[in-house]
Amino acid sequence: MTGNQVGFLGLGQIGRPLAEVLQSRGVRLVVYDRTPSHARSLAREGAEIAATPREVGETIGSGIAFLCLSDYPASRAVTSGPTGLLRGMSRGGTVVNLSTIAPEEARRLAADAASQGVRYVDSPIGGSIDAAARGEVLFYVGADQRVLDAVRKHLGWMSREIIHLGPVGSGSAMKLVNNFLTIATVAMDAEALALAEGLGLDLERSVEVLLKGGGRSQMLLNKKDLMLQRDYQPRFRLALSLKDLRLVESMARESDRSVTIASAARKLMEGAMRQGFGEKDFSAVFEFVRRNDRRVSRKRSGRPSSRDS
Repeated sequence: MTGNQVGFLGLGQIGRPLAEVLQSRGVRLVVYDRTPSHARSLAREGAEIAATPREVGETIGSGIAFLCLSDYPASRAVTSGPTGLLRGMSRGGTVVNLSTIAPEEARRLAADAASQGVRYVDSPIGGSIDAAARGEVLFYVGADQRVLDAVRKHLGWMSREIIHLGPVGSGSAMKLVNNFLTIATVAMDAEALALAEGLGLDLERSVEVLLKGGGRSQMLLNKKDLMLQRDYQPRFRLALSLKDLRLVESMARESDRSVTIASAARKLMEGAMRQGFGEKDFSAVFEFVRRNDRRVSRKRSGRPSSRDS
């Protein structure tokens, strides 16, 4: 056991650039991803590749392990079981979960960690892949203050701001509230632009006008080029946006709150998933809305249906 390495598990679209930022700061990494090729660029710069999550835990001992995974089942699979991270870590170590999961799921993982004498920080990410590569994401943190202080330096290297919201679960709750608003905004932008197109308005001009008035939003600024160019290379996969909206609905039910707009956006995302847009950026919901509107128009006019180009 080296004792001075940091673990990083999950080297997907946003995990890898964050790990690279840590590496650029001189942090010695031991990494794990179920797709080994994701770790190659880090290995070329000196990272150690572990064969299992447990091996990461054995290497870092009582150090810090970051998780950046797609959902709760992935987080649980990596931390638990005979080859899990917690089986290898020493008492006093810290797991920092950067994944977007439900608050109750974060608390379950924290309880699992505590049973092994390991501390847990709930710290989902706010920001894009580009922001991750620059070390300028946000972290929505739920943790004991002393535990946060122990990992603040590493979180600070990867972020422009660390927002401490309370105990474990608070970070996940705030991240889902944020994602509710951002995903629903893009869904509304998609329908608004499809309406503009249906009314014969020029799309580029429509976006310009919206950005001058009350329709202006950060998400329209962020996604307008993808929608106008119909280039949906994933920055945040539509499948993940659907997962988050379902978590929002579940969280709302548990707190006796209504999220009708989240439910409407979720139905749009489900439609886009059925048409094969799951691995595209979630702004591809615009393409789904356009195609669906045109199919409805053709059906009403009696014209034969054909795939929209």
